Amino acid sequence: MPHRSKELGAEGPHADVDGRPLFNDETLLSYLSRLAVANAAGTSRTFCYDLGLSFRGFVRGDAAWVEKLARLVGRSASDLMRHNLQIDNNGGTLIAGAYFSKTAIRRSSLRYCPQCLAEDQRDGGRMPGTRLYGRLLWILPQVTACPTHAVEIVQSDGAPVRKHEHDFTAMMEVEGDDVGSLLRKAVPAPTTEFDAFVVDRLSGVRRHGAFLDSLALSPAMMACELIGLASKGARYINPRAVGAPAMTSARAAGYASLSEGWKGFEDALDRVRLPVEKRNIRGGKALYGSLYSALNDGHAHPDFDPLRKAIRDHTLKVIPVLNGADFFGKVEDSDWTSVSMIARATGYADQTLRRIFVELGHLKTLRQAHNDSFVRREMADEAVAIIRDMATLEDAAEIMGLDPRTLKRLVDDGFVKHAFLPTSEQTTASNVRPRFSRAYLVGLRDALLAKATRPVRDHMVSFGSAAKRGGLRYAQVLALILEGKLAKVARIKDEPGLAALRLDWREVGLFKRRISKGLSGAGRSAPGPQAGAVSSHGNATEVAANCKRIRLSPRAFDYLCSEKLLEADGNPLSMKTFGAKFVTLQQCSRETGVPAVELRSRIVATKIRPAFPLSKVGQYIIKRDQVSKLLV
Repeated sequence: MPHRSKELGAEGPHADVDGRPLFNDETLLSYLSRLAVANAAGTSRTFCYDLGLSFRGFVRGDAAWVEKLARLVGRSASDLMRHNLQIDNNGGTLIAGAYFSKTAIRRSSLRYCPQCLAEDQRDGGRMPGTRLYGRLLWILPQVTACPTHAVEIVQSDGAPVRKHEHDFTAMMEVEGDDVGSLLRKAVPAPTTEFDAFVVDRLSGVRRHGAFLDSLALSPAMMACELIGLASKGARYINPRAVGAPAMTSARAAGYASLSEGWKGFEDALDRVRLPVEKRNIRGGKALYGSLYSALNDGHAHPDFDPLRKAIRDHTLKVIPVLNGADFFGKVEDSDWTSVSMIARATGYADQTLRRIFVELGHLKTLRQAHNDSFVRREMADEAVAIIRDMATLEDAAEIMGLDPRTLKRLVDDGFVKHAFLPTSEQTTASNVRPRFSRAYLVGLRDALLAKATRPVRDHMVSFGSAAKRGGLRYAQVLALILEGKLAKVARIKDEPGLAALRLDWREVGLFKRRISKGLSGAGRSAPGPQAGAVSSHGNATEVAANCKRIRLSPRAFDYLCSEKLLEADGNPLSMKTFGAKFVTLQQCSRETGVPAVELRSRIVATKIRPAFPLSKVGQYIIKRDQVSKLLV
């Protein structure tokens, strides 16, 4: 071939150059090497020198030189660029637009499958000397066996070979390219589904589960490697220090998990995550070890950002990582907080907060291991809203227009309900003061005052005096008012709340013989009846027992009665009908054996809407046909 010192123009293919076919899985440098032999130049360097091309430019993958070669051989530049290995400014390599770090590929080493090359050499339809070509797959050291022939990929780094680095044909001539020499180097080796996955992706095929398909090839391979190592217990081992067989096994294990899609990815993370409980070290490294370090300390290319984001998003969704922790950057958008943080922010007592969270099913017990408890922020907001609505006994008495002793009698008799009644020994601590819902108290007070429609007469007395003179308890009298059974109820203007009620004590006395005497003491250890449910139809003890069977709180009972979904006397048939259609969180836990706090998390995750407003019933109640979704 004549020497050409001038650069190529745009006149089209050069008549003196044999273009040779380009194989689909061939690297551009291999193609350049075969062009050199086909055009009697011997080596790639000589070929480039003769035609005024830059061999180092091709090694770097410079697009300008690729375009000039395309014109020379009569091919499109875009066609050649698909086979090009382009080095970026940081030493990484772009292969058909996919990024690989400097350590993730073997650009200059000679790697090959002996049987693939033996088949090349036997192909008599190809020009002698140009039959062998370098596959793109071979520059990836993560693939250690040929998926087609199940033999080891040979790597040769001897000095004679390195003399011709990046020139595949010249290196193979030194290595020994006859069929006999090649076949003697063929060592059987098992292949894995991971190897087949890489081959598919290099061919542009994406059919390996939604998670892996969402990632570029290099981070997808890295994810298989890191998840596989972690799943085998190597959480704090440098991947470079692991032997080749162990790494092959790890990549195969990682691929098996991740090829199942997003669920496979999330399940794998949940398996390999370390059981760290202490709140001060809940960062990424404490949870994932080397898996986290590998992605945090290196691989800064944007192609790896989706992998980092996927790990971060899932972890923050299921693990209490608090704001301020280090997890691929400072965490500022966590869905989690702690009881101690809420206590500091709101000024509420830690014990009060814990009690509310236990009753709502957000915590399992009042006392937590490692001195703190973590809850989702939305759960915390819900609990804080409930707490801000709560009143102490003294505040409740003022709202109702009663003195605290009178209100306590109404509470003891089950007429006025706590915001949360104790449901276990852990929630009956003597240092936890009773609390009441302000909204509930105002509603109960206004409902009673609304019954006062008669004008005040001289013989009328307060409801307390009417109870004493009529021989009834305070709660029984107020129940009669609420149920509309007293016709003569009036209200004076100069007294607050229920203190303004005026009754005809003689009318009250008429009911003495008709009212059940089983009211006293009801409601102290179990959910009580609806406010005003003490009547000839049933007593508070019976109602409380029926509520307890389906784990229904007093507040929820009141609301459901007001909505005509339950009968005020706690009729067992109406309770049974309700229980067939709906189930409380606590009852569902009892029936399924799944802790209430876990069920609450699943309700949030599956976006199941409560059957009734939490602000009204104070506990989670869902439709029974939704329970199956919580058990998947």
